[in-house]
Amino acid sequence: MLFGCFCFAQQYDELTNHVRTADTTTYYLNLNSSFSDLQQVAFKGGKIGVIFDDKFGINDSIRLEVVNLSFLDSSSYVFKKTYGVNKFILESLDFSKYDSLVVLNLSAKDDLGKTHQKNLLVDPKKDILPISISIIKSPLQINCQNPELTKIEYFSDVKGGKAPYLVEWNFSGNEKGLTEFLPIQGYSSAIMVDLPPPYYIGLKVTDSCGEVEFQTLQVICDATSTNYNTILFTIDPAKKRFIEK
Repeated sequence: MLFGCFCFAQQYDELTNHVRTADTTTYYLNLNSSFSDLQQVAFKGGKIGVIFDDKFGINDSIRLEVVNLSFLDSSSYVFKKTYGVNKFILESLDFSKYDSLVVLNLSAKDDLGKTHQKNLLVDPKKDILPISISIIKSPLQINCQNPELTKIEYFSDVKGGKAPYLVEWNFSGNEKGLTEFLPIQGYSSAIMVDLPPPYYIGLKVTDSCGEVEFQTLQVICDATSTNYNTILFTIDPAKKRFIEK
């Protein structure tokens, strides 16, 4: 018997300084960073943000200049700031009209007049990250002496690709699988499996571009363990990725 409990987690991706919500991504650029002056980001309808560390706390505002080096135009923003780390989002910076590479120079002066600047290369057509998935396990009850009493919850963790996603589960010994639509990347709803080990669990995720990723997990009771109630989870190392026509 299989059934799902519909619990949903807040969604994050693991890209540095990126926070994913349902329909936008904010890419933060740190003006104080000592790393390379040129940073490249993929852009798929999100926003550009700026991190600025105010080390003096003299003035209560800061002017940010944005120069489009590709199209030779500019704009400026004035933000309220406080002593310490500040985050600003350039709400009115619209890249939807561009279909080619754009290079921006972002600069601001601190309270002592020193200029902090970074160049940002934005690629509106840059491919999104390839889809990657994993099966998350959460044992509820393990009984290898009476395997039919074993119960384990599973989640899918989906990253990359293009939302929304079709999540499909299949289980050995069970003819009917489970299907769920995932609106954004992250964790799917939990499903509870009470099949007695050994069995296989298969996960297939398809994104809105037709990219597909698979993962297979073998679940067995470990007969060699001194603890009778030990479950082994073995991931199939073979991974497939293709575009369905």
